[in-house]
Amino acid sequence: MTECHLDLPIPTKILTFVVEYMRHHNGKASAPIQKPLRSHIMREVCEDPWDADFIDKVSSAPTKQQKEGAKKAKNPLYDLIYAANYLNIASLVHLACAKVAGLVRVNESIFPETSAGMASIAKLTEQFKASSERPAMAA
Repeated sequence: MTECHLDLPIPTKILTFVVEYMRHHNGKASAPIQKPLRSHIMREVCEDPWDADFIDKVSSAPTKQQKEGAKKAKNPLYDLIYAANYLNIASLVHLACAKVAGLVRVNESIFPETSAGMASIAKLTEQFKASSERPAMAA
């Protein structure tokens, strides 16, 4: 048997979550999540209760920064989304994004950078609309 060494840009803890998800689904995609979300409670959104429990567990898992006492630690959902996208696991990306959307919907203070980012995007969109609605200047 040959040894294989992979250098993945994914933290070990997050990779453990990905492997757990893959083992549960055994290579099959989970049922799609309805959009827009009906609820922020994942058990009401996910067809498979295991998916709801899994993503709730990931989002509440303490991070290294939290263990070291950092006040603003990044939620592990961000790393899970990055890892699932990197590994091309679309159903896991959708599940994690649905959880983030539910959290933002319920309490924007959990993800202040996301809320501020969305607000700035909305402001830019409004500015763009306003500028594109102006009549063109005559030459």
